[in-house]
Amino acid sequence: MPSSFYNSYEQSQGHYMVVDTSSTALPRRASAVLTSDTYGALPAPGCVSFWSQFGGDQSGTLNVYVVEGKKKEMRKLLSASRTHGDNWAYRSATIHPGGTWELRFEAVGAGGDRGHVALDDIHISHHPCHEPAACDFESGFCAWSNVRFPLVDTYDWDSTNGAGQFLKKTAINEDHTLGTKEGHYAFVDTGSLHTEGSSAWLTSEQLPATSGSCFSFWYRTDAGDHYHAGELVLFMSSAQGLRPVWVLHGQHSNAWQEQQLQLDSTVDFQFVFEASKGSRPHSATVALDDLKYVTGRSCDAKQEQEGEHGRGGKTNAGTILAVLLGVLLGLLCGAIGYLIYRKRKKNQAGAPSGFGPGDGVEGFDNVAFEDVSQRT
Repeated sequence: MPSSFYNSYEQSQGHYMVVDTSSTALPRRASAVLTSDTYGALPAPGCVSFWSQFGGDQSGTLNVYVVEGKKKEMRKLLSASRTHGDNWAYRSATIHPGGTWELRFEAVGAGGDRGHVALDDIHISHHPCHEPAACDFESGFCAWSNVRFPLVDTYDWDSTNGAGQFLKKTAINEDHTLGTKEGHYAFVDTGSLHTEGSSAWLTSEQLPATSGSCFSFWYRTDAGDHYHAGELVLFMSSAQGLRPVWVLHGQHSNAWQEQQLQLDSTVDFQFVFEASKGSRPHSATVALDDLKYVTGRSCDAKQEQEGEHGRGGKTNAGTILAVLLGVLLGLLCGAIGYLIYRKRKKNQAGAPSGFGPGDGVEGFDNVAFEDVSQRT
């Protein structure tokens, strides 16, 4: 059975589904199936996500299908096997069934002496799947998790919005994604880290080796006394150990700031954010938002692409604004001209050619117009 626990409670009291795939319980090529309820059609693409774990040298294969319609037509969403050791791994697939459908999880035996396949936190959402390691925290932690490491990580990151933090001195009122109190972000209150050096780890799903990719994120540190003595570190975790790639120490930003990192790894890895408590007793909030991982592209190329999109958007907006202002100015000039014309016709019909002190002139513009027009 799983020796490390990932589940809704991230501890041994939590529950998960597991099947024994040893040859005595599930012979080679035999299968054990877990089927969901039947659901109605999705109006737009949705996402199926779950965590899985494989144990034993020959633990078998996990196949995931969507079964559609009355004819029970099966379409494979993904297939997985033991590639991440005994670690829990996050997996997801986009679905868009047009009619009734159900999910089918199939564990296939490999004939090993000992083995198992475990499942936990199966979610079906009505939005497309997130890109790997990406998250805006508007609908939870995406594929990021608070997996605890004994004697190292004893606290959790949490997610909230500004509306839920209004009573805290170190509260962050607005997220980065929406820029409003309703927007969500991930955070750690260092006041809850009771001892110096205690930390909270936020871990991504397993990511494949890369020869050059860009990881970007927005961070913020707020403290009631305008001094932050904690630390935020980004690690790359792999079979080769923990490698720190970015460190923020003792900085009070009081505003969202972006960081972009050009990264590479010869082996599969995970991102790990570690927030830790400093030596001072003051409480501070360490926050993250809008994590994005772009594979096979440099951060410079990512900036150029975003800049082009931004410039194009501004150009279009400027053109539209100029047209609208031109139309409004034309209408305004036309209206003024029409009023002047009407007033002039009225004055020409009933007013004397010159104005004396007792003449009732209603408007300054009309006075100036009449005075000038009567000069020869």
